[in-house]
Amino acid sequence: MYRTFLEGARRVAPDVRVVGLTATPYRLGCGWICGPDKILSEIVFEVGVRDLIAQGYLAPLKARAGRRRPDFSNVAIRGGEFVASEVESVVKKKNVLEAACLEIAELTRERRKVLVFASSVEAARRIEKTLATLTGAEVATITGETDASERADVIARFKRDEPRVDLLGRETPSLKYLVNVNVLTTGFDAPNVDCVVLLRPTNSTGLYQQMVGRGLRLAPGKTDCLVLDYGQNVVRLGPVDMPVVGAKGARRGPPPARECPECSAVVASGYAACPECGNLFPAPRRSDGLDAEASDAEPVDKGSILEYDVDAVFYSEHARRDAEPDAPRTLQIDYEIAPRKYVREWLCPEHVGFMRRRFEERWRALSNVPPPATAEEAANLATSGALATPLRIRATRKPGKKFAEIEWLEATEVPDFDGERRTNGGGFEEFDRFDAPSFEEDERGTLRTTNVCGVCSQCLNYSFGYCAALDRDVDGNAPICDQYVVNDDDIPF
Repeated sequence: MYRTFLEGARRVAPDVRVVGLTATPYRLGCGWICGPDKILSEIVFEVGVRDLIAQGYLAPLKARAGRRRPDFSNVAIRGGEFVASEVESVVKKKNVLEAACLEIAELTRERRKVLVFASSVEAARRIEKTLATLTGAEVATITGETDASERADVIARFKRDEPRVDLLGRETPSLKYLVNVNVLTTGFDAPNVDCVVLLRPTNSTGLYQQMVGRGLRLAPGKTDCLVLDYGQNVVRLGPVDMPVVGAKGARRGPPPARECPECSAVVASGYAACPECGNLFPAPRRSDGLDAEASDAEPVDKGSILEYDVDAVFYSEHARRDAEPDAPRTLQIDYEIAPRKYVREWLCPEHVGFMRRRFEERWRALSNVPPPATAEEAANLATSGALATPLRIRATRKPGKKFAEIEWLEATEVPDFDGERRTNGGGFEEFDRFDAPSFEEDERGTLRTTNVCGVCSQCLNYSFGYCAALDRDVDGNAPICDQYVVNDDDIPF
Protein backbone atom coordinates (compact mmCIF):
# COMPACT_ATOMS: atom_id res chain seq x y z
CA MET A 1 0.00 0.00 0.00
CA TYR A 2 2.66 2.53 1.00
CA ARG A 3 4.77 1.67 -2.07
CA THR A 4 1.80 2.42 -4.32
CA PHE A 5 1.26 5.72 -2.55
CA LEU A 6 4.93 6.72 -2.86
CA GLU A 7 5.04 5.81 -6.53
CA GLY A 8 1.99 7.98 -7.14
CA ALA A 9 3.51 10.83 -5.12
CA ARG A 10 6.68 10.68 -7.24
CA ARG A 11 4.63 10.92 -10.45
CA VAL A 12 2.93 14.05 -9.15
CA ALA A 13 6.07 15.54 -7.53
CA PRO A 14 9.29 13.94 -8.84
CA ASP A 15 11.40 15.74 -6.21
CA VAL A 16 9.40 14.43 -3.25
CA ARG A 17 11.52 13.45 -0.23
CA VAL A 18 10.69 10.52 2.06
CA VAL A 19 11.65 10.53 5.75
CA GLY A 20 11.29 7.35 7.79
CA LEU A 21 11.16 7.09 11.58
CA THR A 22 11.54 3.68 13.23
CA ALA A 23 12.94 2.01 16.31
CA THR A 24 13.69 -1.23 14.41
CA PRO A 25 15.28 -0.40 11.03
CA TYR A 26 15.30 -4.02 9.83
CA ARG A 27 12.77 -6.63 8.79
CA LEU A 28 12.65 -10.40 8.86
CA GLY A 29 14.02 -11.86 5.63
CA CYS A 30 15.42 -8.64 4.16
CA GLY A 31 17.71 -7.25 6.86
CA TRP A 32 18.29 -3.49 7.02
CA ILE A 33 15.54 -1.41 5.43
CA CYS A 34 17.90 1.44 4.58
CA GLY A 35 20.24 1.27 1.56
CA PRO A 36 21.03 2.72 -1.88
CA ASP A 37 18.46 0.52 -3.60
CA LYS A 38 15.70 0.92 -0.99
CA ILE A 39 13.02 3.54 -0.37
CA LEU A 40 15.09 4.91 2.52
CA SER A 41 18.54 5.44 1.05
CA GLU A 42 20.60 6.66 4.01
CA ILE A 43 20.52 7.16 7.77
CA VAL A 44 20.73 10.84 8.71
CA PHE A 45 20.42 10.39 12.50
CA GLU A 46 20.36 7.46 14.89
CA VAL A 47 20.75 6.83 18.59
CA GLY A 48 21.31 3.37 20.04
CA VAL A 49 19.61 1.61 22.93
CA ARG A 50 22.86 1.37 24.87
CA ASP A 51 23.44 5.13 24.53
CA LEU A 52 19.96 5.87 25.84
CA ILE A 53 20.46 3.46 28.74
CA ALA A 54 23.82 5.00 29.60
CA GLN A 55 22.32 8.50 29.47
CA GLY A 56 19.46 7.55 31.79
CA TYR A 57 16.61 7.65 29.27
CA LEU A 58 15.91 3.88 29.30
CA ALA A 59 16.04 1.24 32.01
CA PRO A 60 19.00 -1.18 32.13
CA LEU A 61 18.31 -4.77 31.08
CA LYS A 62 19.45 -7.98 32.78
CA ALA A 63 19.07 -11.17 30.74
CA ARG A 64 18.87 -14.64 32.23
CA ALA A 65 18.40 -17.93 30.40
CA GLY A 66 15.78 -20.27 31.76
CA ARG A 67 17.26 -23.46 33.18
CA ARG A 68 13.98 -25.32 32.70
CA ARG A 69 13.42 -24.21 29.15
CA PRO A 70 11.76 -26.12 26.31
CA ASP A 71 14.11 -27.64 23.74
CA PHE A 72 13.53 -25.81 20.45
CA SER A 73 16.82 -26.93 18.90
CA ASN A 74 15.17 -29.29 16.40
CA VAL A 75 12.41 -26.91 15.31
CA ALA A 76 12.66 -26.08 11.61
CA ILE A 77 12.82 -22.57 10.17
CA ARG A 78 10.61 -21.71 7.22
CA GLY A 79 10.30 -18.27 5.62
CA GLY A 80 12.88 -16.96 8.08
CA GLU A 81 10.88 -17.89 11.20
CA PHE A 82 10.41 -20.97 13.38
CA VAL A 83 7.59 -23.23 12.18
CA ALA A 84 4.66 -22.56 14.52
CA SER A 85 3.28 -26.10 14.44
CA GLU A 86 6.65 -27.54 15.47
CA VAL A 87 7.02 -24.99 18.27
CA GLU A 88 3.57 -25.99 19.48
CA SER A 89 4.56 -29.66 19.44
CA VAL A 90 7.44 -28.86 21.80
CA VAL A 91 5.43 -26.84 24.33
CA LYS A 92 2.59 -29.41 24.32
CA LYS A 93 4.85 -32.00 25.88
CA LYS A 94 3.96 -32.93 29.42
CA ASN A 95 5.17 -30.51 32.13
CA VAL A 96 7.35 -28.46 29.74
CA LEU A 97 5.56 -25.17 30.35
CA GLU A 98 4.77 -26.05 33.95
CA ALA A 99 8.48 -26.51 34.75
CA ALA A 100 9.27 -23.17 33.16
CA CYS A 101 6.47 -21.48 35.12
CA LEU A 102 7.83 -22.88 38.38
CA GLU A 103 11.13 -21.16 37.70
CA ILE A 104 9.39 -17.97 36.55
CA ALA A 105 7.45 -17.85 39.81
CA GLU A 106 10.69 -18.14 41.79
CA LEU A 107 12.61 -15.53 39.80
CA THR A 108 9.82 -12.94 39.69
CA ARG A 109 8.88 -13.02 43.36
CA GLU A 110 10.25 -9.48 43.89
CA ARG A 111 9.17 -8.10 40.50
CA ARG A 112 6.20 -5.73 40.17
CA LYS A 113 4.86 -6.35 36.67
CA VAL A 114 5.68 -9.37 34.51
CA LEU A 115 4.85 -9.47 30.80
CA VAL A 116 4.91 -12.97 29.26
CA PHE A 117 5.10 -13.72 25.52
CA ALA A 118 3.67 -17.16 24.66
CA SER A 119 3.82 -19.15 21.43
CA SER A 120 0.10 -19.94 21.08
CA VAL A 121 -3.31 -19.38 22.66
CA GLU A 122 -3.32 -22.87 24.15
CA ALA A 123 0.13 -22.33 25.65
CA ALA A 124 -0.91 -18.94 27.03
CA ARG A 125 -3.92 -20.45 28.83
CA ARG A 126 -1.70 -23.12 30.42
CA ILE A 127 0.82 -20.48 31.50
CA GLU A 128 -1.94 -18.31 33.00
CA LYS A 129 -3.41 -21.20 34.98
CA THR A 130 -0.04 -22.47 36.22
CA LEU A 131 1.27 -19.06 37.32
CA ALA A 132 -1.97 -18.30 39.16
CA THR A 133 -1.72 -21.63 41.01
CA LEU A 134 1.97 -21.27 41.87
CA THR A 135 2.00 -17.61 42.92
CA GLY A 136 -1.51 -16.82 44.09
CA ALA A 137 -1.16 -13.55 42.16
CA GLU A 138 -3.56 -12.07 39.64
CA VAL A 139 -2.87 -13.36 36.10
CA ALA A 140 -4.65 -12.65 32.81
CA THR A 141 -4.22 -13.49 29.13
CA ILE A 142 -4.73 -11.40 25.99
CA THR A 143 -4.88 -12.89 22.50
CA GLY A 144 -6.00 -11.69 19.10
CA GLU A 145 -9.43 -13.11 19.91
CA THR A 146 -9.89 -11.07 23.10
CA ASP A 147 -12.81 -8.60 22.92
CA ALA A 148 -11.67 -4.95 22.62
CA SER A 149 -13.41 -3.81 25.82
CA GLU A 150 -12.09 -6.78 27.78
CA ARG A 151 -8.61 -6.13 26.43
CA ALA A 152 -8.75 -2.49 27.52
CA ASP A 153 -9.89 -3.50 31.02
CA VAL A 154 -7.16 -6.12 31.40
CA ILE A 155 -4.44 -3.71 30.27
CA ALA A 156 -5.71 -1.04 32.66
CA ARG A 157 -5.57 -3.52 35.56
CA PHE A 158 -2.05 -4.48 34.57
CA LYS A 159 -0.83 -0.89 34.46
CA ARG A 160 -2.24 -0.11 37.93
CA ASP A 161 -0.10 -0.83 40.97
CA GLU A 162 -3.00 -0.62 43.43
CA PRO A 163 -6.48 -2.19 43.40
CA ARG A 164 -9.38 -0.12 42.04
CA VAL A 165 -12.36 0.48 44.30
CA ASP A 166 -15.70 1.45 42.71
CA LEU A 167 -18.45 3.63 44.24
CA LEU A 168 -19.99 0.61 45.96
CA GLY A 169 -16.73 -0.26 47.65
CA ARG A 170 -16.08 -3.27 45.45
CA GLU A 171 -12.40 -3.88 44.83
CA THR A 172 -10.81 -4.95 41.52
CA PRO A 173 -7.26 -6.16 42.10
CA SER A 174 -4.42 -5.16 39.80
CA LEU A 175 -2.58 -7.73 37.70
CA LYS A 176 0.99 -8.85 38.30
CA TYR A 177 1.30 -11.23 35.33
CA LEU A 178 -0.02 -10.56 31.83
CA VAL A 179 0.35 -13.31 29.21
CA ASN A 180 -0.13 -12.49 25.53
CA VAL A 181 0.18 -14.04 22.09
CA ASN A 182 1.47 -11.72 19.34
CA VAL A 183 -0.55 -8.78 20.67
CA LEU A 184 1.56 -6.57 22.94
CA THR A 185 4.67 -6.27 20.79
CA THR A 186 3.86 -2.77 19.47
CA GLY A 187 1.62 0.08 20.57
CA PHE A 188 1.66 -1.10 24.20
CA ASP A 189 3.11 1.16 26.87
CA ALA A 190 3.36 0.07 30.51
CA PRO A 191 6.44 1.73 32.06
CA ASN A 192 6.14 -0.29 35.28
CA VAL A 193 6.98 -3.58 33.49
CA ASP A 194 10.17 -4.74 35.18
CA CYS A 195 10.28 -8.31 33.85
CA VAL A 196 9.76 -9.65 30.32
CA VAL A 197 9.46 -13.41 29.83
CA LEU A 198 10.14 -14.86 26.37
CA LEU A 199 8.44 -18.27 26.49
CA ARG A 200 8.76 -18.67 22.73
CA PRO A 201 11.56 -18.64 20.17
CA THR A 202 11.83 -16.18 17.31
CA ASN A 203 14.29 -15.71 14.48
CA SER A 204 13.16 -12.13 13.87
CA THR A 205 15.46 -9.47 15.27
CA GLY A 206 12.71 -6.86 14.99
CA LEU A 207 10.14 -8.95 16.89
CA TYR A 208 12.72 -9.85 19.53
CA GLN A 209 13.57 -6.19 20.11
CA GLN A 210 9.91 -5.21 20.22
CA MET A 211 9.18 -7.82 22.89
CA VAL A 212 12.17 -6.95 25.07
CA GLY A 213 11.58 -3.24 24.46
CA ARG A 214 8.35 -3.39 26.49
CA GLY A 215 10.54 -3.34 29.60
CA LEU A 216 12.84 -0.44 28.66
CA ARG A 217 10.62 2.42 29.89
CA LEU A 218 11.51 4.22 33.11
CA ALA A 219 9.18 4.26 36.11
CA PRO A 220 9.40 5.42 39.75
CA GLY A 221 11.13 2.80 41.86
CA LYS A 222 12.19 0.75 38.84
CA THR A 223 15.93 0.02 38.74
CA ASP A 224 16.12 -2.41 35.81
CA CYS A 225 14.19 -4.92 33.74
CA LEU A 226 14.81 -8.65 33.99
CA VAL A 227 14.53 -10.60 30.72
CA LEU A 228 13.87 -14.31 31.25
CA ASP A 229 14.62 -16.06 27.97
CA TYR A 230 13.26 -19.58 27.45
CA GLY A 231 13.77 -19.58 23.68
CA GLN A 232 17.53 -18.83 23.52
CA ASN A 233 16.64 -15.64 21.67
CA VAL A 234 19.37 -13.51 23.29
CA VAL A 235 22.08 -16.05 22.44
CA ARG A 236 20.79 -16.34 18.87
CA LEU A 237 20.02 -12.67 18.13
CA GLY A 238 22.39 -10.83 20.47
CA PRO A 239 21.89 -8.39 23.36
CA VAL A 240 19.08 -5.93 22.62
CA ASP A 241 21.58 -3.06 22.24
CA MET A 242 23.79 -5.06 19.84
CA PRO A 243 21.38 -7.11 17.69
CA VAL A 244 22.33 -9.43 14.85
CA VAL A 245 20.71 -8.28 11.61
CA GLY A 246 21.00 -10.32 8.43
CA ALA A 247 19.22 -10.67 5.12
CA LYS A 248 17.33 -13.82 4.20
CA GLY A 249 19.72 -16.71 3.68
CA ALA A 250 22.68 -14.88 5.21
CA ARG A 251 24.96 -17.02 7.35
CA ARG A 252 25.44 -15.90 10.90
CA GLY A 253 28.80 -16.12 12.63
CA PRO A 254 29.47 -17.39 16.15
CA PRO A 255 26.73 -16.70 18.74
CA PRO A 256 26.77 -13.01 19.74
CA ALA A 257 25.94 -13.83 23.37
CA ARG A 258 26.72 -16.63 25.81
CA GLU A 259 25.02 -18.14 28.85
CA CYS A 260 26.90 -18.36 32.14
CA PRO A 261 26.82 -22.00 33.32
CA GLU A 262 26.91 -20.89 36.96
CA CYS A 263 24.15 -18.25 37.24
CA SER A 264 22.42 -18.48 33.81
CA ALA A 265 23.03 -14.80 33.03
CA VAL A 266 23.18 -14.11 29.28
CA VAL A 267 25.91 -11.65 28.31
CA ALA A 268 27.78 -10.53 25.20
CA SER A 269 30.25 -13.12 23.94
CA GLY A 270 33.27 -10.86 24.53
CA TYR A 271 33.22 -11.14 28.32
CA ALA A 272 36.17 -12.97 29.88
CA ALA A 273 34.08 -13.49 33.02
CA CYS A 274 30.41 -13.31 33.92
CA PRO A 275 29.57 -9.76 35.08
CA GLU A 276 26.84 -11.17 37.35
CA CYS A 277 28.71 -13.83 39.35
CA GLY A 278 32.37 -13.49 38.31
CA ASN A 279 32.60 -16.99 36.83
CA LEU A 280 35.50 -17.19 34.35
CA PHE A 281 34.54 -18.30 30.86
CA PRO A 282 36.79 -20.72 28.94
CA ALA A 283 39.36 -19.03 26.72
CA PRO A 284 38.41 -18.86 23.01
CA ARG A 285 39.44 -21.91 21.02
CA ARG A 286 42.39 -21.23 18.74
CA SER A 287 43.84 -23.12 15.82
CA ASP A 288 46.86 -25.43 16.17
CA GLY A 289 49.03 -22.72 14.62
CA LEU A 290 49.75 -24.66 11.41
CA ASP A 291 48.59 -22.65 8.39
CA ALA A 292 48.64 -23.69 4.74
CA GLU A 293 50.40 -20.44 3.83
CA ALA A 294 53.08 -18.45 5.56
CA SER A 295 51.81 -15.67 7.80
CA ASP A 296 52.75 -12.01 7.45
CA ALA A 297 52.24 -11.44 11.17
CA GLU A 298 55.20 -9.99 13.06
CA PRO A 299 56.62 -12.40 15.69
CA VAL A 300 57.50 -9.45 17.95
CA ASP A 301 55.05 -6.89 19.30
CA LYS A 302 56.15 -3.60 17.78
CA GLY A 303 53.19 -1.64 19.11
CA SER A 304 50.97 0.47 16.91
CA ILE A 305 50.09 4.06 16.06
CA LEU A 306 46.59 4.54 14.69
CA GLU A 307 44.47 7.60 14.03
CA TYR A 308 40.69 7.73 14.19
CA ASP A 309 37.85 10.16 13.59
CA VAL A 310 35.66 10.35 16.71
CA ASP A 311 31.89 9.96 16.31
CA ALA A 312 31.01 10.34 20.00
CA VAL A 313 32.68 10.39 23.42
CA PHE A 314 31.41 9.05 26.76
CA TYR A 315 32.67 9.92 30.24
CA SER A 316 32.17 7.88 33.42
CA GLU A 317 33.65 7.29 36.86
CA HIS A 318 35.57 4.01 37.18
CA ALA A 319 36.25 2.00 40.34
CA ARG A 320 38.43 -1.09 40.62
CA ARG A 321 36.90 -4.31 41.86
CA ASP A 322 37.33 -4.93 45.60
CA ALA A 323 38.81 -1.46 46.03
CA GLU A 324 38.63 0.17 49.44
CA PRO A 325 35.87 2.79 49.77
CA ASP A 326 38.43 5.58 49.89
CA ALA A 327 40.60 4.24 47.06
CA PRO A 328 41.20 6.71 44.19
CA ARG A 329 38.83 6.44 41.26
CA THR A 330 39.51 7.35 37.65
CA LEU A 331 37.81 9.21 34.83
CA GLN A 332 37.08 6.70 32.07
CA ILE A 333 36.79 8.06 28.53
CA ASP A 334 35.35 5.97 25.69
CA TYR A 335 35.83 7.28 22.16
CA GLU A 336 33.39 5.87 19.59
CA ILE A 337 35.38 5.57 16.35
CA ALA A 338 32.74 3.63 14.38
CA PRO A 339 29.36 2.07 15.21
CA ARG A 340 30.01 -0.15 18.28
CA LYS A 341 33.80 0.36 18.10
CA TYR A 342 35.58 2.14 20.92
CA VAL A 343 39.00 3.27 22.11
CA ARG A 344 39.33 3.74 25.86
CA GLU A 345 41.58 5.68 28.20
CA TRP A 346 41.67 6.65 31.88
CA LEU A 347 42.70 9.88 33.59
CA CYS A 348 43.44 10.16 37.30
CA PRO A 349 42.01 13.23 39.06
CA GLU A 350 42.11 11.55 42.49
CA HIS A 351 45.75 10.40 42.32
CA VAL A 352 48.83 12.37 43.32
CA GLY A 353 52.13 13.17 41.64
CA PHE A 354 52.56 12.59 37.91
CA MET A 355 49.11 11.09 37.34
CA ARG A 356 47.35 14.12 38.87
CA ARG A 357 49.58 16.58 36.99
CA ARG A 358 48.89 14.77 33.71
CA PHE A 359 45.14 15.03 34.37
CA GLU A 360 45.38 18.74 35.20
CA GLU A 361 47.36 19.48 32.02
CA ARG A 362 44.80 17.71 29.84
CA TRP A 363 41.87 19.32 31.62
CA ARG A 364 43.20 22.89 31.43
CA ALA A 365 43.86 22.49 27.70
CA LEU A 366 40.25 21.45 27.10
CA SER A 367 38.17 23.48 29.56
CA ASN A 368 37.84 26.88 31.20
CA VAL A 369 36.63 25.19 34.40
CA PRO A 370 39.29 24.51 37.10
CA PRO A 371 40.34 20.83 37.27
CA PRO A 372 37.95 18.99 39.61
CA ALA A 373 39.19 17.00 42.58
CA THR A 374 37.17 13.82 42.02
CA ALA A 375 36.43 11.46 39.15
CA GLU A 376 32.70 11.78 39.81
CA GLU A 377 32.80 15.56 39.43
CA ALA A 378 35.01 15.26 36.35
CA ALA A 379 32.61 12.82 34.68
CA ASN A 380 29.59 15.00 35.45
CA LEU A 381 31.32 18.16 34.20
CA ALA A 382 32.58 16.47 31.03
CA THR A 383 29.16 14.98 30.29
CA SER A 384 27.60 18.38 30.87
CA GLY A 385 29.72 20.00 28.17
CA ALA A 386 32.58 21.54 30.16
CA LEU A 387 35.21 20.05 27.82
CA ALA A 388 35.98 20.62 24.18
CA THR A 389 34.74 17.77 21.97
CA PRO A 390 37.35 15.54 20.29
CA LEU A 391 37.05 15.18 16.53
CA ARG A 392 40.14 13.11 15.76
CA ILE A 393 42.54 11.18 18.01
CA ARG A 394 45.81 9.27 17.75
CA ALA A 395 46.14 6.04 19.74
CA THR A 396 49.76 5.01 20.38
CA ARG A 397 50.34 1.59 21.91
CA LYS A 398 53.94 0.93 22.90
CA PRO A 399 55.49 -2.56 22.60
CA GLY A 400 54.38 -4.86 25.40
CA LYS A 401 51.62 -2.50 26.56
CA LYS A 402 47.91 -3.27 26.46
CA PHE A 403 46.78 0.33 26.76
CA ALA A 404 47.15 3.01 24.15
CA GLU A 405 48.13 6.59 24.95
CA ILE A 406 45.55 8.94 23.49
CA GLU A 407 46.38 12.28 21.87
CA TRP A 408 43.70 14.67 20.63
CA LEU A 409 44.62 15.80 17.12
CA GLU A 410 41.51 17.84 16.40
CA ALA A 411 38.83 19.21 18.71
CA THR A 412 36.19 21.88 18.94
CA GLU A 413 36.97 25.17 20.65
CA VAL A 414 37.01 25.25 24.46
CA PRO A 415 33.39 25.90 25.45
CA ASP A 416 32.30 28.93 27.45
CA PHE A 417 30.91 26.77 30.22
CA ASP A 418 29.40 28.25 33.38
CA GLY A 419 27.44 25.28 34.74
CA GLU A 420 24.12 27.04 34.16
CA ARG A 421 21.47 26.73 31.46
CA ARG A 422 23.18 26.96 28.08
CA THR A 423 22.35 26.88 24.40
CA ASN A 424 23.52 24.20 22.03
CA GLY A 425 24.25 26.56 19.16
CA GLY A 426 21.04 25.68 17.37
CA GLY A 427 18.95 28.33 19.05
CA PHE A 428 17.21 26.19 21.68
CA GLU A 429 18.13 25.66 25.29
CA GLU A 430 18.96 22.53 27.20
CA PHE A 431 19.64 21.92 30.86
CA ASP A 432 23.14 21.29 32.08
CA ARG A 433 23.55 17.76 33.42
CA PHE A 434 26.12 18.65 36.06
CA ASP A 435 23.42 19.40 38.62
CA ALA A 436 21.45 16.22 37.86
CA PRO A 437 19.77 14.80 40.99
CA SER A 438 20.92 11.53 42.53
CA PHE A 439 19.19 8.28 41.69
CA GLU A 440 17.26 8.32 44.96
CA GLU A 441 15.77 11.72 44.09
CA ASP A 442 14.87 11.01 40.46
CA GLU A 443 13.78 7.74 38.87
CA ARG A 444 15.78 8.67 35.75
CA GLY A 445 18.92 8.73 37.86
CA THR A 446 22.08 10.53 36.98
CA LEU A 447 24.37 10.23 33.97
CA ARG A 448 27.25 9.20 36.21
CA THR A 449 28.00 5.49 35.85
CA THR A 450 29.98 4.00 38.72
CA ASN A 451 29.49 0.27 38.23
CA VAL A 452 27.76 0.32 34.83
CA CYS A 453 29.73 0.75 31.65
CA GLY A 454 28.85 4.09 30.09
CA VAL A 455 29.19 2.64 26.60
CA CYS A 456 27.46 -0.70 26.30
CA SER A 457 25.39 -0.71 29.51
CA GLN A 458 26.04 -4.43 29.78
CA CYS A 459 29.23 -4.39 31.87
CA LEU A 460 28.16 -4.28 35.49
CA ASN A 461 31.74 -3.69 36.54
CA TYR A 462 34.69 -3.19 34.24
CA SER A 463 36.97 -5.28 36.42
CA PHE A 464 35.06 -8.47 35.68
CA GLY A 465 36.78 -8.38 32.28
CA TYR A 466 36.20 -6.23 29.22
CA CYS A 467 37.84 -6.30 25.77
CA ALA A 468 39.27 -2.90 24.91
CA ALA A 469 38.29 -2.86 21.21
CA LEU A 470 41.18 -0.84 19.96
CA ASP A 471 40.78 -1.93 16.37
CA ARG A 472 37.67 -3.98 15.56
CA ASP A 473 34.50 -5.81 16.56
CA VAL A 474 34.04 -9.55 16.65
CA ASP A 475 31.54 -10.35 13.90
CA GLY A 476 30.26 -6.79 14.22
CA ASN A 477 28.21 -7.68 17.29
CA ALA A 478 29.99 -6.14 20.26
CA PRO A 479 32.74 -3.67 21.08
CA ILE A 480 35.26 -6.36 21.91
CA CYS A 481 38.58 -7.63 20.67
CA ASP A 482 40.12 -11.05 21.31
CA GLN A 483 43.62 -9.58 21.75
CA TYR A 484 42.96 -7.01 24.43
CA VAL A 485 41.17 -8.81 27.24
CA VAL A 486 41.65 -6.53 30.20
CA ASN A 487 41.76 -7.80 33.77
CA ASP A 488 41.61 -5.56 36.79
CA ASP A 489 45.22 -6.19 37.75
CA ASP A 490 46.40 -4.97 34.33
CA ILE A 491 45.11 -1.42 34.80
CA PRO A 492 48.28 0.60 35.39
CA PHE A 493 47.06 2.75 38.30
